[in-house]
Amino acid sequence: MIEPTQNYRRDEIYRARLDAVEDFVFDNKVTEVFPDMIRRSVPGYETIVEMIGVIVGQHLHAEDRIFDLGCSRGAITGSILNVVGDLPCRIHAVDSSESMINQAVADVQDTRVEFQCEDIRKTDVEDAQAVILNLVLQFVPPEHRTALIRKIFEGTNEGGLLVLTEKIQSTRNFEELHLRFKRSSGYSELEIEQKRTALEAVMKLESLSQHFSRLRAVGYRRISTWFRCLNWVSVLAYK
Repeated sequence: MIEPTQNYRRDEIYRARLDAVEDFVFDNKVTEVFPDMIRRSVPGYETIVEMIGVIVGQHLHAEDRIFDLGCSRGAITGSILNVVGDLPCRIHAVDSSESMINQAVADVQDTRVEFQCEDIRKTDVEDAQAVILNLVLQFVPPEHRTALIRKIFEGTNEGGLLVLTEKIQSTRNFEELHLRFKRSSGYSELEIEQKRTALEAVMKLESLSQHFSRLRAVGYRRISTWFRCLNWVSVLAYK
């Protein structure tokens, strides 16, 4: 089941002026407010989550394996389960944040899911029918991204699917519209500025063409953009 609304608080992490803005980390504070934070920061987030469940569900058969890498509180895993009903499958949901994994275990209770607290760069991806990287690769150091995508490709079955969702480098106009979106979601100028500062050192964006080039280089055959809203994009890549 997708994260129940009663299990999170409103995001006010950057509401008060901080003496020093530390680098963004997925700690207990962020975990507690994460559903509110991401819905108010990423335009179309709920559509992305719901449709990834639909897309992945379309490609699954009994006993297939799915890897939700960087699963946070398990929203994508929950969405897939909502779509597939009682289909016997195995979802490996991995995140390096202990607080995220602990909350995911509480939010998504299903024997078909194995939650694991681990750096996804160390995760063994094997016999995968589908792999999801939803707003994750942008937090992986750029020099490690190709190796991660290659490992995923090699561990995916022929005809299997990678779903990659990222914030990408974009135009000034789209950046301004994104700022307007956050303002309309209730964030103040101070909150927007302090969060931007926190993310600068840990979230490194690439262009859509860079993502496509990497996917082609490791061997993905069919690559297409299925979702875009401003500077947020989700891509399907088939082996």
